[in-house]
Amino acid sequence: MGFIILGSCPGGTASNVIPESARLVGTFRAMREKVRSKLHDAIERIASHTATAHRATADVSFDGIPYPPLHNDPAMCAFAEEVSAEAFGKEMIAQLRNPTMGAEDFAFYLQNVPGAFLFLGCNPSTTDPYPTLHSPRFDFNDESLPAGIELLTSLALKYLAGS
Repeated sequence: MGFIILGSCPGGTASNVIPESARLVGTFRAMREKVRSKLHDAIERIASHTATAHRATADVSFDGIPYPPLHNDPAMCAFAEEVSAEAFGKEMIAQLRNPTMGAEDFAFYLQNVPGAFLFLGCNPSTTDPYPTLHSPRFDFNDESLPAGIELLTSLALKYLAGS
């Protein structure tokens, strides 16, 4: 499973003039490295062939090192769930039903050491949905900071006590 997002498409200056050039900017994500690699190749191939079909050219470039898929270590997930339940109560723990497509620096760490990427709920409402992270309506709820500090402190202390 993977997806491609075109987040920006600047090109041209008038609604009735075909621009000489345009720039498509976006991102792509995948759950597995094999799929990520196929998407990478497909983007280049499709852009090149689409341009050729319209007697144009396409220059495709990718910035930086691609983010690897983020895979949590099962033992570290169990540890984090146990510590979270001790800190906040089992009823406050929610397991995601489906994997997410976040691209995180943390994925690079997980290639070298076992760990678990956690989400800290920050929605003050129990009934209304909260805007997602990349939404223009998202506003970080500062009220969630003490819970985040408590969770990270509890995880560190319990991990160090067991080492």
